[in-house]
Amino acid sequence: EELRAIRRAFSDKLRAAHVSETLRHYLANDLERLLNSYDPNLIVHATRFSYKDFQGLSVPVVFCPRSNLWLGVGVPKVADAIRAGVKVLFGTDNAGLNTVNLWKDLELALLITRAQEPTYDHSAEILRGATYHAYELLGLNWGLEEGREARFVLVPGEGVFEAINKRTAFIKRASERPLIAFNLKGAVG
Repeated sequence: EELRAIRRAFSDKLRAAHVSETLRHYLANDLERLLNSYDPNLIVHATRFSYKDFQGLSVPVVFCPRSNLWLGVGVPKVADAIRAGVKVLFGTDNAGLNTVNLWKDLELALLITRAQEPTYDHSAEILRGATYHAYELLGLNWGLEEGREARFVLVPGEGVFEAINKRTAFIKRASERPLIAFNLKGAVG
């Protein structure tokens, strides 16, 4: 009943929940309990989900692979989530455990998906999880349009533009170079 009260009190807010991070939580059926009583807008971890758990899930999932591996709670099934059509996002989870470096989590997610499905390239969906899906979930302005604020992250192109798979190269190589971020406001020209 407490979770239902929280859901009602914060019905107009983004509600996230850490779900099935550990085997104990998964076996306690925390997903069903939370979906029925709390109705989160966002699930964090889902480390122990099976492909069947991801199927039909209408709630985006934030994967925090470095944190999951550091805590020894399991390897998130990122490839299963993508294959099931779940909107995936990525996070660093806890600044007390890890450096807040999303690039490292993106690269690890890419490596995990390659281990889970070696013949398939998930780099585009991983990049969407760090950009488009996050902006969409938070209702933020995204894209380029005259008169709108634009947010940029400039990444040195060395080693990226020459690569056969530019998305994979971007994920793997951009984290090793300094990034420049800025906002551009107003009209162009």
